[in-house]
Amino acid sequence: MSRNRFVSLILAAGLLSSGSGHAGAGGAGNTGDNSIQFAFAKSTAAQILQSVSVPSLAVASGRPSVAKFYENCRDQMYLGALRTRFELVDSIPDGAGYHALAQRLPGGILRISRVEMEKLAEMRQLTAPFLTALVLHEVGHDCASDGVVADDRADALLNDLSEALLRAAGNNTLVHLVDVDFIERVGRGESVRWIDLSSRVRRELARKYADYVGDWVYLKNRSQFSERPAPASQFYTSEATSLIPGWGTSVPLHAGAQLKGVVDQLLAATYKSQDLSFYDSSEQSSNPGTARTKALPTALVCRANDRSASCRVAVSWAAAGLDSLVSFAPEIHFTIDIFGELKIERIRIKE
Repeated sequence: MSRNRFVSLILAAGLLSSGSGHAGAGGAGNTGDNSIQFAFAKSTAAQILQSVSVPSLAVASGRPSVAKFYENCRDQMYLGALRTRFELVDSIPDGAGYHALAQRLPGGILRISRVEMEKLAEMRQLTAPFLTALVLHEVGHDCASDGVVADDRADALLNDLSEALLRAAGNNTLVHLVDVDFIERVGRGESVRWIDLSSRVRRELARKYADYVGDWVYLKNRSQFSERPAPASQFYTSEATSLIPGWGTSVPLHAGAQLKGVVDQLLAATYKSQDLSFYDSSEQSSNPGTARTKALPTALVCRANDRSASCRVAVSWAAAGLDSLVSFAPEIHFTIDIFGELKIERIRIKE
C-alpha cells in the first residue's frame, strides 16, 4: 500500500514514537538492522493476533464491519503472520510516479522498499509499533472475507483493523498494570478491596474457589451421588464431552437443601460471572433463569513482600439468603507479584 496513506493513519492514531531515528531494533533503527526489526514486528504481530479475541477487537474498533472481517479472517491472518518472509528491495513502483512501502506477494512474502524505509527513518517515523501495524495490515490481504478478496480496495478497512488490534493489545497490557498498581498500593499501606484486583486475578481465584467449594459439598453429600461431578469450574460439562458430567448437569433431583443451595445459588453464579458471586434466593425462586449475579461480600487483607503482595480474602455466604450456609466462611490465601504470577497457597472453609 502507499506509504503516505499508511503513515498518516498511524500518526493519526498516535502510535508512533517520537524517539530517535536511529534507536536500534526496538525503536526506529536504520536499514542496517532491518532483519532484527522485521523479526520483531513479525513475532509481535503474531502474538497480537493470537491474544486479541474477536470480542476484544470489536470493543477496540467500534465498527461492525471491522469486527466481522476479523472474525472471518483472524485465523488466516495469524497463519500469514507466522509464515511471513521478508524481501527487501530498492523500491516498489505504485503507479503514477508513486512508490509503495510494502507489497504482499503469494507464498507469504512481504516485500519492503528500502528507499521508503530510509525516508521513514529520516523522519523518525520508523518504529516498532509502525512495523507491527504494517505486518498486521499486509497479512489482512491474505484473506477473502465472505468470498471477497481483501485487495487494495480493502486498505481503509485494514488500516482501521491494524489500529484497533494495536489498541486492543494495549488494553490487554493494562491488566498487568492493574496488578502492579495493586501491589504498590499494598506496599504503601493503603487499604485494598477485592474489586481492586485485576479481572484476570479475580477470575483465576474464583475458578479455584469454585472447584474447592464443589469438592467440599460433594464430600458432605457423597451418599447422594453415584459418582463425583467434574470440577465446578467446568460447571456445564455433560456426557456429550466428558465421561464425568459437571455440577450443572449431574445434581440429583432429590438433593437436600444445602446441596441445592450451594449449586444453584453459589456455584452457578460464580461460573456465570467468573467472579465471587451468588444468586439471591428470593430472586432466583421468583425469576428462575433470569436472576442477575451479585457480588459476594468479601474482606481482603494484604501485606507487602519483595515486589509482591500476600493476601487473604474472607468470603461471606450470608447474603445468599441460605440459612444453612450462614455459619460457613470460605477463605482464600494467595500471593501476586509484579509479573502477574499468581500463587494460590490455601483455600479453606471454616465451619
